Amino acid sequence: MEVQDILTRFRSNIVVRGLPPFIEDTAKRLSIENLEFEVVDKCTRCEMICVDPMTGEKDPSLLLALRDYRNKQKVWRGGKDQG
Repeated sequence: MEVQDILTRFRSNIVVRGLPPFIEDTAKRLSIENLEFEVVDKCTRCEMICVDPMTGEKDPSLLLALRDYRNKQKVWRGGKDQG
């Protein structure tokens, strides 16, 4: 899957580059110029990442791939943990 396809599916509000992988697991704050955001909790992962926005076809393997990429850690989805 191409990077642009991934960004489209994940519907990111903020994309961070140049930091270590998975820094979001331990970060307490995020600063953008003069704005500072506090990290209060992990967000749930919506199943919509499995839907191709161009075709409407659903492929649940993306959540499984995400879990496997994260070393079999739980993937938070819809208020439930999947792992």
